[in-house]
Amino acid sequence: MVEASRQSVMQTTLAPTDVKLVSVSGISDSIECNAVVTPQVEIKNNGVSTITSVDFIYFVDGVDTNYNWTGNLVSEASTFVSLPQFSLSKGLHTFTAVANTTNDAFASNNNSEDKIILANAPGTTDVINTFETVNEMLLVFDEGSSTKYWTRGIPAGNVLNDTENPSNQVYGTNLEGQYSHNTKSYLVSECYDLTTISNPRNKF
Repeated sequence: MVEASRQSVMQTTLAPTDVKLVSVSGISDSIECNAVVTPQVEIKNNGVSTITSVDFIYFVDGVDTNYNWTGNLVSEASTFVSLPQFSLSKGLHTFTAVANTTNDAFASNNNSEDKIILANAPGTTDVINTFETVNEMLLVFDEGSSTKYWTRGIPAGNVLNDTENPSNQVYGTNLEGQYSHNTKSYLVSECYDLTTISNPRNKF
């Protein structure tokens, strides 16, 4: 005799009001040559009541900005909300967002994950970058870390030291010594449009 297995359906009771921040899009994982960002946030109504207003707080490099969305989001429906566009200077930036509504039942599902933005800038061809000014700084980022191993400065070691021009600035992984083991760091040039140049060459 074979006894049939029994399965029961687990029922979930929705909270009266709850908004969930599902995801953030509009932010590329690759280098942004035109660092103008328009993030989109997907939210879901995880409650019973229709949501007509959601307050967002989004952080760029830890600086917060408020934005209010109004609409008509019925129970268990989702929608995408475009946050205001913003521009970034060249460098490594962070973005995160928080969504909240009146009488929100669960704050634990209101936060997005941290996003890293690699912002670059357009470069000008036929111009020598001497690295002597802040405007000539390049984009630097390390793999799997928020550190910046490449450094712009005056070298003190034997390899990069220029005895004829001791005040010249350079980029080095260690201005005073050797490169550290097990480190992958990137030094990225500005973004160049080479389609208008015949036989383009990069020289270092």
